Amino acid sequence: MFENLTERFDNLEIDKNYWFIRTSKGKNFDAFTRGGFIGIGWNYITAQDLRERTEAEIRLKIARHERDIRGELYDPASTRGKTKITAVYNKIRKFEALREGDLIVIPSRNSEYLAFGYISDSEIYNDFEDQDCDFNKRRRVSWIVTKGLWELDPIFYKIIFSMHAVSSLNGYASYIDKVVSHVFVKGDRSHLVMDVRTQDDINMDALTGLMASLKELTFEINNEFHLGEDLSNTSVKLNVQSPGAIEFIYNHGRSLLIGAILIAAPIVVSCSHGQAAQTATQPEKDAERAENIQVISDTIDRVNTITPLEKDSLKRFSAIHYDTIAESKHRMNELQAHVDTQNLIN
Repeated sequence: MFENLTERFDNLEIDKNYWFIRTSKGKNFDAFTRGGFIGIGWNYITAQDLRERTEAEIRLKIARHERDIRGELYDPASTRGKTKITAVYNKIRKFEALREGDLIVIPSRNSEYLAFGYISDSEIYNDFEDQDCDFNKRRRVSWIVTKGLWELDPIFYKIIFSMHAVSSLNGYASYIDKVVSHVFVKGDRSHLVMDVRTQDDINMDALTGLMASLKELTFEINNEFHLGEDLSNTSVKLNVQSPGAIEFIYNHGRSLLIGAILIAAPIVVSCSHGQAAQTATQPEKDAERAENIQVISDTIDRVNTITPLEKDSLKRFSAIHYDTIAESKHRMNELQAHVDTQNLIN
């Protein structure tokens, strides 16, 4: 049971590349995101040129078009001319070399928003009819999410200051991964990311309580389903400056992936946890428990990564180990921690 589970979740390839693509100061942001593509300028260099012409021929064509601030053509024999021609040539070739599956980040005007997506074709195309963008060399992109810069890790403020048309973001891969997916597998490690949305200072008891309750939940999952995982070899990355993120990382972490399914259920634990628990009656607590177990069961039914047999087993597990699930959810609520499970639950 739960064999090959890691293959059924989002798998982020280790060798994928990450790129920051300029949008002409945001001018083309809407066209790119609405049209499902990115593009690059220098229209006088065509896709056919890139396929059929030599490097020397393309450089010569660039030299015949590029002008300096005085409106004069660059001298291809001068150092300044060679530098300009090489810069244009390299940008176009880098755009052409983007691979299917590479992850793209683009900025809106003033970099207020960043859009994230994957290259979904294998070469430049120019068969389009829209007039929203005047770039003729394009690559198709499947956009995943658009985020306000204020929602992201402060490291993204460094990214937006890149002045190149196409810039590598491979050094920021771990930060970008957490934006595009909250539950994913990369290499032999499973990842669960929680956005912490509280604007208040982080409560230490709530934070340590969350880590302890999730550890207990995954321990119970590991034992119940005989997964044989070494849960001592796990790690946590914290960036909880309010708001921020908590990232749990497990080696061969089927237990973490299963735990993510359970804590994704939108249960309410006000009667059994927190201040209200002191005044709630036992019948109220029992009613809340029964309702929450049903909510968890309904959530499991909507999961698209596990088999019917696995769903039945997980429902039985959630009823037996409800208290651990509820404790994890309570700690998440204290931190206003959220897991985006759109890629996990229908």
